[in-house]
Amino acid sequence: MNYKLCKKLKDAGFPQASTHFAYRVEYHGDKETVLLTCGENYECKGTAEDGQPAGVWLLAAPTLSELIEACAGEYDGDMFRLEWLEGQWQALVGNKTRKDKIYRAVACGDGTTTKEAVANLWLAHHKK
Repeated sequence: MNYKLCKKLKDAGFPQASTHFAYRVEYHGDKETVLLTCGENYECKGTAEDGQPAGVWLLAAPTLSELIEACAGEYDGDMFRLEWLEGQWQALVGNKTRKDKIYRAVACGDGTTTKEAVANLWLAHHKK
């Protein structure tokens, strides 16, 4: 998952308790340096209140299962579907209609990968 999408998730309030952190961001004055860590259980030692050095924070890259679980907790739907459609992935949640007993999409997220599609579905619910 790219840095921009990980940052959007964090800024929208996605939990950063993931065991997988993809980016370490360091601030030096007004300059931001992004380092790719790609580590599971990545530990950052420091002395700040949150356990990280001042001016440094980790950015979670949630797994597909973490994204799906987060969406399941946000939407009150009868159906979750992840499908390849017309050259991109779509993540959908929906409800059955009473009359036709078919599913009607409530929300949708698109992306070039499954993780991107489900992340965009979660973001659709958390637009500010």
